[in-house]
Amino acid sequence: MKRFIAAVFLLLTGAGLMAQKQNSLLWRIKSPEGQISHLFGTYHLLGSDYVHSHPLLKATFNESRVTVVETKIDSSQMFQVAMMAMMKNTTLPELMDSADYNKVKVLLEEIGLPPAAANRMKPIALTAAYSLKLANEHTPDNLNFEGMPIDAYFAISAEKQGQKLVTLETMQEQLEMLYNAQSLEDQAEDLLAMVEDKEHVGEAMAELLQAYLQQDLKAMLAISEEQEEVTGDMALLLDERNERWVKQLTPIIDEGQAFIAVGALHLAGEQGLVSLLTQEGYTLEPVAYSAKR
Repeated sequence: MKRFIAAVFLLLTGAGLMAQKQNSLLWRIKSPEGQISHLFGTYHLLGSDYVHSHPLLKATFNESRVTVVETKIDSSQMFQVAMMAMMKNTTLPELMDSADYNKVKVLLEEIGLPPAAANRMKPIALTAAYSLKLANEHTPDNLNFEGMPIDAYFAISAEKQGQKLVTLETMQEQLEMLYNAQSLEDQAEDLLAMVEDKEHVGEAMAELLQAYLQQDLKAMLAISEEQEEVTGDMALLLDERNERWVKQLTPIIDEGQAFIAVGALHLAGEQGLVSLLTQEGYTLEPVAYSAKR
């Protein structure tokens, strides 16, 4: 279940945040030459009304020259995306014994997928679909921010406002990591583990979202550390990507007025973006922002 739980934390969103004593999801970045940019940690399941309900966050985004996001949905590639989620040479019943498959069939019924279609889907795709159901069951009120997904909002609004839009990864690269980083056998094992421990997964997701809504990055990090036995090595999903992203971000930050929006867990820890950018000579300060009353 290692890869899946880590992926869930990233979809939804070390040794702590260095010596920082303040918490925030929004950080002010000052380059050595004095240029100012901002870094914001998103929660991928929240709607864009979250931005509208926090005036300082919205103003910071609107006043930026360039917006940086993880990726942008390319509607022209949706067929290829759908095909990436499908298995060509095997089926779900062939990946597990009959007793385990019967347990998974209950999950398929709960999310309304007919076996004929679901049996050809990669197990990680089924796991991701069920994670959305768990999120809504355990955090129904907190997910009531309406509008488009917050990451998509930043990308689409930036272009509408005439800002330059930069993506750190292509949609294909992200889906390759999701669908093909593990063998199908390991994906099936993780799917079964989730079925057998769904309450635990749902509770962890609820705790993570609550910490996010409190703008408590340290608590989010602590929750992920508490799940260390199941999250396992997050180097591929967090650390390695952060290292690549810093190389892409530094020339953008040097020009100033950038708004960088990535999953919140990418900010935390010794290998998080806050730490890595500080090591590159930038000054990062947490920015408190509150909801309008």
